[in-house]
Amino acid sequence: MSWLLKPEPDVEVQFQQSSVVLINDIIVSDKYKISTTKTHLLKNKLSVSSEIILKVAQETIGQSKNIKWITYKKHRLTSSMYGNILAACYKKKYNPSLFKSLNNDYITTGVRAIEWGLNNKDAALSFLQKTENVVIQKTGYWIMVT
Repeated sequence: MSWLLKPEPDVEVQFQQSSVVLINDIIVSDKYKISTTKTHLLKNKLSVSSEIILKVAQETIGQSKNIKWITYKKHRLTSSMYGNILAACYKKKYNPSLFKSLNNDYITTGVRAIEWGLNNKDAALSFLQKTENVVIQKTGYWIMVT
């Protein structure tokens, strides 16, 4: 099963030596709260090198089974979110559910489609490799520098 069902780890210890600044650490800081240039501050603090991007991709292999994957992903925009974001901007209507999904606040345990995907992912990847004669290399979360 996923890491969601495991006892909560000591995240403080795991991320003390992290090369990536977590967005939540910035937005709750006093410096951010009093800043008049919040966007500039975020861009500067979240800037990462190519080496760090590769390191994060390696550290987060396993996705939902990896606590670092969900922690690095939290509060970051991912490609799967853009459709909902653009639709909300177009309608000029920002539902609480949009912000809940942006914060990864949905509890997915018990969602049958997600459980089915987690339970059948390895078999599907194996089938794809055999039928398409390809090698699938597992990777983690890729941070994009903007």
